[in-house]
Amino acid sequence: MKLLIYTIIVWLTIDIVSAQTIKFAQNSHSFGNISEEGGMVRVEFSFTNISDTTITVQSTYVSCGCTTPEVTLAPIKPGGQGRLKVAYNPQGRPGKFHKKIQLIGKGIDTSAYVYISGQVEPHPYPVRRGNIRLQTTLADFGKLWHHQTDTVWLSLANMGKSAINIMQTQAKLPKGTQLLIPFDSLLPQTKDSIGLVYNATASQDWGFVYKPWHLIVRQSSGKASRVAMQLTAHIREDFEFVDAPPFARFMTDSVALGQVVLGGNITRSVDLTNQGKAPLYIRQVKASCQCLRVVPEITVLTADKKTSLKMTYTPKKGQQGKQRFLVLVTTNDPRQPVKRLQITANVTKTK
Repeated sequence: MKLLIYTIIVWLTIDIVSAQTIKFAQNSHSFGNISEEGGMVRVEFSFTNISDTTITVQSTYVSCGCTTPEVTLAPIKPGGQGRLKVAYNPQGRPGKFHKKIQLIGKGIDTSAYVYISGQVEPHPYPVRRGNIRLQTTLADFGKLWHHQTDTVWLSLANMGKSAINIMQTQAKLPKGTQLLIPFDSLLPQTKDSIGLVYNATASQDWGFVYKPWHLIVRQSSGKASRVAMQLTAHIREDFEFVDAPPFARFMTDSVALGQVVLGGNITRSVDLTNQGKAPLYIRQVKASCQCLRVVPEITVLTADKKTSLKMTYTPKKGQQGKQRFLVLVTTNDPRQPVKRLQITANVTKTK
């Protein structure tokens, strides 16, 4: 009997606590499409105390710092009204959003919340570095022939109140590149473009290329800052006018270096023969790990000439057990311009 009475009391208590005490005139608002560069957007919700007791809003809960609520904190008598003002900051938040704002306080039930939603259109210059904004920090040249030169133009804008200078001579550029700046200074609230010229021959790059570089920007204060940029490209050999091509013949597709003790190194070689009539040029040799050094004895092989690729593996700290690496050998063989060699090793702490 006591248990039954206790249960009824608990049910009644839950029913009282969960009863609706606040009613919003509208419990959601869609801002629709808004611009990231347009600044804060705001909406106001009104609500009524529909209970028979005085309620007091003590705080609010939001799921994101991008949403700022401001609410009536004074006690609200039965039938009285309050206001909830909500501001949303779209800066740095492109795409759809859906946020919940809940009221918390004395006599307020858990259903006292509203929603805001919308779609933020991204800023046309989303990358921000101080007062300068860029559409991208990546200069992507795509596929280029080894004898080709190309230019990528990068759009930027000065969002500040004073001019900005791009320091051409101080730019930290990769080999084979040149910076084009068609203006003396970038005036406030103006847009323009700078060009990056990439000479594949002068760069001596082959295959996939990724190179970081830095743009040096001088603000009105005189302080220079570095903007991290990137260059990507894929350099290919042009075989259109090759009549008697070379033929790169590797002794094997895989090399087992064997066992190597941590702190030591191991060296092996793999032979490469030119079985074609024209000279074979070893354009580039890349290993998937800096711990593996691969050096050809010679880089130009006449007909039937042979060379060795010397491989030296020095395990890094943390490399233990079976290790696998990839070596890419780029040549002027049109049948297979890039040869992949699988390299394995077994790293132990002691012999």
